[in-house]
Amino acid sequence: MIVALDFDGVVCDALLECAAVTWYAGHLDHCIPALSDAVKALPPDYVERFRSVRSYSRTLADFMVANHTESPVRNRHEFDDVRAAIPTQALDAQAAIGEQIRTRWRSGDYTSWIAHHTLYPGVAEVIAGAPHDIVIVSAKDSASISAILTHHALSGAVSAIHGSCTDKNEVLSRLVEAEPVLFIDDSLANVMAAESLALSAVWAEWGYHTAEDVSLAQSAGTTSIALDDIGDITSSTYQSVT
Repeated sequence: MIVALDFDGVVCDALLECAAVTWYAGHLDHCIPALSDAVKALPPDYVERFRSVRSYSRTLADFMVANHTESPVRNRHEFDDVRAAIPTQALDAQAAIGEQIRTRWRSGDYTSWIAHHTLYPGVAEVIAGAPHDIVIVSAKDSASISAILTHHALSGAVSAIHGSCTDKNEVLSRLVEAEPVLFIDDSLANVMAAESLALSAVWAEWGYHTAEDVSLAQSAGTTSIALDDIGDITSSTYQSVT
């Protein structure tokens, strides 16, 4: 069996690094300082705005919605409206700049950069001890994921990294051709999309979500797990859904 894990929001939390990457990608008129200084310089109201956008985001381009609203988004409908009003090319351009900023911090300010990435409790032990192949399927870039895993001595425990995914189903559909797949993501939208494939899709109750997501998951009958249960589900022989 393959256990396919999302990264940010399931394995790792990097809210302030992501907020800083997004802010400076949209504010190139500002000097880009070292990451620790950049995080301290973030306007408090922007952090709250980004946090609200983060809960509805599936890609780095989605993060950039935080640069185009003056207040936190209150629900998915509002997020979708704001995003739809922004040209896709503009969001993609800011996301590309964000990738460059992240690379700059990761390469030139590594100690600070890695310190802004925290693994969720118990997840490292689960990855290291899982009896199945662990694969990362994430919108985060592969170089960053690899660096974080290496820092935590987990690179050898992960069979493959599929980074910068804008459509996770493309990767998952290939994985499921080889053997049964258990997919875990904190994005309910990603999980519900994956339910169309012949695999087991499970919603992570930690990470980033909203009260809307909780209600929708319950009404849709989506399988979910708490952080404390991730070791049990990844060590079991999970049956794929057809």
